[in-house]
Amino acid sequence: MRAEGMAVLLLFLMAVSSGCIKVSNSAENGQLEVYVMLEDEGSIFDVSLFNITVNGVPLKATNVPVMVSTERPGKVSLHITGEVMNWNLDGYHLSESIRLTTPIPGRYLLALEVVHERGSFYIMEDRNFSGYVSRGQLQRLAESNEGAITAWIKRNLPYEKAPFQDELDKNRKLRAEYIKLWKDTGNISYLQAYRDLEYHLKTLGFLAKTGKLTAKGFEILLLSMKTTDYYYSMWNRPGRKSLVLVFSNESPYFEVLRIKKGPFRSHLPFVYYPARGFNLCPISALHWAQIYYGNGHYSSMLAILNELEQFAEIEDQNGTAYAVFYMYFPFQNSSVPWVSGYAQSMAVGMYTLAYNLTGREDYRTLARLFLNSFNVHFGPDVFIASTEYEP
Repeated sequence: MRAEGMAVLLLFLMAVSSGCIKVSNSAENGQLEVYVMLEDEGSIFDVSLFNITVNGVPLKATNVPVMVSTERPGKVSLHITGEVMNWNLDGYHLSESIRLTTPIPGRYLLALEVVHERGSFYIMEDRNFSGYVSRGQLQRLAESNEGAITAWIKRNLPYEKAPFQDELDKNRKLRAEYIKLWKDTGNISYLQAYRDLEYHLKTLGFLAKTGKLTAKGFEILLLSMKTTDYYYSMWNRPGRKSLVLVFSNESPYFEVLRIKKGPFRSHLPFVYYPARGFNLCPISALHWAQIYYGNGHYSSMLAILNELEQFAEIEDQNGTAYAVFYMYFPFQNSSVPWVSGYAQSMAVGMYTLAYNLTGREDYRTLARLFLNSFNVHFGPDVFIASTEYEP
């Protein structure tokens, strides 16, 4: 099944969740309500189009819970069927069964993740996100992304309301333009551009709804959104995998897309990931700083470290203060945000070198804070993959 199958597949929700979902009162009457949510992470970014049903109920969008059954508590069987298409428009059939043990009445949310392995796709349960939920939690998940972000800004960063609204207006216009191009031409690259453009909005919305959005996470995602919006206002084709953009005339690599006059000035690299747009990547930024140091370009190295420092989260665990750079783009099997051990170790080394060059105590303090991160427990979602040598 190739392009002809496109007609029978559902497009990802073109306008983010409307905020309307049916939450019944059965749970208050001793019944069990089962909701299913397809997550916007994992291998979903390898999927261009999907048509998935659970017990005959269609899942029309990611990160939106849908009620699929109301029944007596106990054993619940769910049958998942459908099709997905990759970005080459190759189709794959899905057929999975999941059995839940739900002994008490209430509302149960089953989170599903698309997995792509060895040339095939399948669906699996995300047990870290699945479980009993309240009516309020379901209603928050169903809220529109724009509404959730706006409410979060009002509570936490009221001075960001106007800048975010300005960027949201640009983003909304670009999304409308590219989804129309896709519908008019059938060219899948326009759909990929649309997915790139909606990624940061959907991620900001989901983090705001689930209480995981921080001020620095907001700034990182907003800058990444601005970069993606700028790219698609200038070029009408998706970036190639691992394309890097910088809003400066300087980079350690020749093939980087250098923008002298963009929406802002920055020494930091923004890396392209298909269906996720351009993203600020501390791993790449620290690598650039290392290259500059090795070449003796100390001012360029320090410029990157100074700019990157503002995105370091300073946290505390059981009395141990530590610093961490969170990543806000999905990579392999990671959830957002995730932590790179490589970036953490690079930060220790680079800020130590910055201290050696300048004698500035703030660099040494930051290096120690990053070093402390290796003495705290981040939880199961911090690692990309487990190996025979442990995660």
